[in-house]
Amino acid sequence: MFSGIIANVRREADRSRIVFLEMHPRERTEEQRRHIITALEKFGGDFGASLLRKMFDALYGGAFDRALSALRIAIRVSGGDERKADVFAHLLAANHVLVCNRDITTVEAQEQAAKIASLDEGESSDEEECLSHLMGHRVNVEYGYLRTLGEWIGYLQELVHTGPTEDRVLAELERHGVKVEGRSVKIANSTTGIRTAYKGTRWSAGSHWRIIRRLPKAEPGGNA
Repeated sequence: MFSGIIANVRREADRSRIVFLEMHPRERTEEQRRHIITALEKFGGDFGASLLRKMFDALYGGAFDRALSALRIAIRVSGGDERKADVFAHLLAANHVLVCNRDITTVEAQEQAAKIASLDEGESSDEEECLSHLMGHRVNVEYGYLRTLGEWIGYLQELVHTGPTEDRVLAELERHGVKVEGRSVKIANSTTGIRTAYKGTRWSAGSHWRIIRRLPKAEPGGNA
């Protein structure tokens, strides 16, 4: 467990193994605040030790393992992958054994799994970020036309060009490790241009070709 003000986790492989539990301010009425104060008074000095003992009992008595197994199955059935099942099932199982004195039911496990099924939807994968970085690399054509690599690829699809010729753009992109052939784009494995595009990134050691191959419809095209 980590605690801090700013969570600076850059790699998708790391983010997918970490659950961020954020604290958000809530507006409460005076009556609600009084209720909270009264409830907190019930937590004596031995509460922490009692909670720890309850967790140990759940671990050694098998209650935690039973909850973990039920939740892992529910998350996988709901469409979650093995990594999500591993990360969230442990948290949910720990929560269950600490707040409940009986085994989790199949229905309860399914309800918990449904709540987290779409928690990380919309986050970019490592391969998407790798490609996005390349497409955002700025390329200068004829020392007067500066656009991102992605914009130049779009430029080549235009019927009328208002800037440099198609041949000039194609040649410059190839110098940067990208070859456009119709609707297909080939990315070099190891050239000076592609190394420059990824310089200073987590893909700078030449791992970009392995990462990008994970994208849908991507496939190896020989040495480049």
